[in-house]
Amino acid sequence: MRMRTRSASAQGASARGPIAPTLVERERELAGIAATLEAALSESGRALVIEADAGVGKTRLLGEAARLAEERSMACLRARGTELERQFAFGVMRRLLERRVVELDDESRATLLSGVAAPAATLLGGAAFADLSPRDIRFALIHALFWVCSRLAERAPLAIVIDDLHWLDQPSAEALAYLVERIEGLPLAVIVAARPGAADPIAGIDGLVSSPGATTLGLSELTADGTARVLDELLGSHRASFAVAAHEVTAGNPFLLRELALAVASAGIDTNDGGAVRIAELVPDTVARWTVGRLRSLPDSANAVARSLAVLEQAELDVIAAHAELDPRRAAAAAEQLTRAGLVDGSPLRFSHPLVRAVLHEEIPAANREVAHRRAAETLRERGAPAATIATHLMRSPAAGERWAVDVLRDAAFRQAARGGAAEAAALLGRATAELGEAEDPALLAELGHAEAALGDHRAAIAHLEAAAERAEDPGVRLGARVGLAHTSYALGDFAGAIGVGAAVLAEIPPGEGGRLEAELLMSLLMAARAMPDRIGELSPWLTTPRHGSGGEVTAAELVRLEIRALDSFLRGARKEAAVLVAEVDAALASGAFPDVPTLLAANVGFVLAGLGEHERAAMAYERALERALGRGSPLETAEILEGRVSARWWRGDVTGCLADCETILSLVGGGPEPSKLPMRLCQASMLIERNELADAEAALAYPDELEQRLGGTWGWLALPFGRATVALARHDWRRALEQARLCGERLAIVEAPSPDFLPWRSLAARAADRLGEAEAAAELVGEELELARAIGSPRATGVALATLGTVTASAADLEAAVELLDRAGARLEAARARVELGAVLRRARRPRDARGPLRDGLDLARRIGSSALADRARSELEAAGGRPRRERTTGSDALTPRERQIAELASSGLSNPEIAERLFVTRKTIEAHLRSVFRKLGAASRTELRDALER
Repeated sequence: MRMRTRSASAQGASARGPIAPTLVERERELAGIAATLEAALSESGRALVIEADAGVGKTRLLGEAARLAEERSMACLRARGTELERQFAFGVMRRLLERRVVELDDESRATLLSGVAAPAATLLGGAAFADLSPRDIRFALIHALFWVCSRLAERAPLAIVIDDLHWLDQPSAEALAYLVERIEGLPLAVIVAARPGAADPIAGIDGLVSSPGATTLGLSELTADGTARVLDELLGSHRASFAVAAHEVTAGNPFLLRELALAVASAGIDTNDGGAVRIAELVPDTVARWTVGRLRSLPDSANAVARSLAVLEQAELDVIAAHAELDPRRAAAAAEQLTRAGLVDGSPLRFSHPLVRAVLHEEIPAANREVAHRRAAETLRERGAPAATIATHLMRSPAAGERWAVDVLRDAAFRQAARGGAAEAAALLGRATAELGEAEDPALLAELGHAEAALGDHRAAIAHLEAAAERAEDPGVRLGARVGLAHTSYALGDFAGAIGVGAAVLAEIPPGEGGRLEAELLMSLLMAARAMPDRIGELSPWLTTPRHGSGGEVTAAELVRLEIRALDSFLRGARKEAAVLVAEVDAALASGAFPDVPTLLAANVGFVLAGLGEHERAAMAYERALERALGRGSPLETAEILEGRVSARWWRGDVTGCLADCETILSLVGGGPEPSKLPMRLCQASMLIERNELADAEAALAYPDELEQRLGGTWGWLALPFGRATVALARHDWRRALEQARLCGERLAIVEAPSPDFLPWRSLAARAADRLGEAEAAAELVGEELELARAIGSPRATGVALATLGTVTASAADLEAAVELLDRAGARLEAARARVELGAVLRRARRPRDARGPLRDGLDLARRIGSSALADRARSELEAAGGRPRRERTTGSDALTPRERQIAELASSGLSNPEIAERLFVTRKTIEAHLRSVFRKLGAASRTELRDALER
């Protein structure tokens, strides 16, 4: 029987509009939020991800999270993803942080955005930062935003609350995942809400959810009892049958339950058994559409405002009025009616729930929607809105051939590319080309090609860059397109095509007048050609043509030419020429007069200096280059420099330093195998062998066949067989070691790099041949290497060859000579190895007393540089010779891990914990944990004592 009068609560529901009942059946989630906040207050940062379908109450919970954070005196930053703004690179992260950063005084803001955080200035209202390459800027921004959040959290415990995570732009999702992966130890809580399956998959969100620092809570619908409790608040008294029917209709969805209550109150449906029968005929989708149906009871002006807001998603009232073609007063009155009805809220105005907007937007016919978005773009343009905001609507509207739209899209694309949004920029530029139709613009095609190249869509990029280069009348556009074509061809694996295009471009640039572009192009082409067998002959004109400026001054391109000449001379064994050339380049870089030289130039300078045995000068060159990269906030430039330093430390035999740098590199550029990282992998594998970690050494060089096929003509092509020969020797697989060493020699001969200073493959082959019983072959191999080493005047190469000769012939005299030369060359690992081999030869010659001295020295040196494998062998030999080696220490510098040793050295040099953290791209808490272990192992109580302990 239908009730003839409605309850007071139902009447109130109709009159008041929005109803916000207390949180029901959310105790578990509230406890999770509280625990996440408390963990942040104790500097044990963590993240909480709340997942649920639309309308289950995620937004309410996030509001409660913000309130609980503020109760605990935490700074709270809030943002939400939106569908229309999903194409803005780092848009959500900018909205999250911008206001907080802008509110700081100038000095605090400058400090916050300094060093590795500098790139974030481009998003957060600070000063402009140095230009970075497209491949670098995205990760540089992700890393910079981590440091901004970390520094803000250190100022005051911080809570980051983000709603509608499923609408995040890809770069913001990646930045958030990067933050959560490193959140442990920070006074920082990240609490986010997402609707699974509501949008296209986003890799960054997957990374966030799966991160060890994140906990995921699935938010469930209300139970039948919970539904009844909510109805008590919304409608007052009701029959149990009505609550059961309401629960079945809404499936316990709080939003739908609220909308059902409003619909029941509006339609005058009783809350007795009869009302239960009526609402049982509904389905959840009907309830949502019933909500929209409430618009029909409102004036036409309210409907017009709602439809405009459905297109705009969120906007200020004057924009909505203009778009809806309403007088501002009528629009304001209509907005007030919508607010009272519980359909919209906030400033700027937005729908109270995404479901309402989605239903309204879908009800607009597709053709009308496109027209409405075009009108939105025009309206926003008239009001001076940012290009990115206008572009969101142009992307959803038909092309009309209007130049202003092209200009807006290009402007938005430029800004997205500057923020590392290559995908976003490419989409915007593609839409701009569609706006022009047949009237192609070569400059626009070139911009699209560059964006696609940065995105990694190399084939599409080549097509657009070729078209731009062919059709451009502007010399600058044509040149830029051809340079992009050269770089993209190389990235695609078309090395010959890249060098061909690049050479043609260089031929058009008057030597020394091409600035940074000339220097970078020359560096890329020369480094590529030097490793390609069929291109080495083309190097001569490039290497012999000076590239001074018009006034005879040294240019960045001239420094590149000199440095590659130095590298070429080093590989050929012309050490004196290499030393003169690299000294000139090193002095120029040290002067600070060339701030924009390619990063690889500085890395190569250190590489050649170290190869020549100038270890201290190499270390200074790398330190200068690192300071520059860190000042620019560039993780990838830092990785490039460290890759060079790894090789230098490998030559020197610094096991701990080499492995520590490898760890930093892989944390910056990822752990997957790539051709460009193979030389670094060679050094890593060799040093892992010294640490008795053979399985990890093999894994470092375990390149799949598909990837190995791409190595031809790269520096990794030379490095891989040398590394595999080294691993095979450690595994006592003598035949494979010999085969791989000879393969390395064949490849070095093809690229005209005979110097044993570079990769002494003959020593590896001779050791393997000797163990196979092929004495004649071993003698021939080591004899050739010794002759070459003496001919080029290299102490290190001569010492390595003599050590090999002394080992295979059991010649103490040769090993003693090797020790002297290797000490002079600063090759500590090889010097330690020669001492152990000398001791072993003397012991086997029944001269145990004479053997103990070199064995003890070899043992001590092996421990100092971190070679536990060599130390183990030295200890065994010393015991066999009747010596008493000191016990392995669990304290002291010998007990430090590679990472601990690296951090200890940086701390003893005067760097603070935050400075060390920024330099190594880890958190401050990570540094603190390592230093606690370091101080314990060294028995030090201060940084001064730490320095003394390391020196001892």
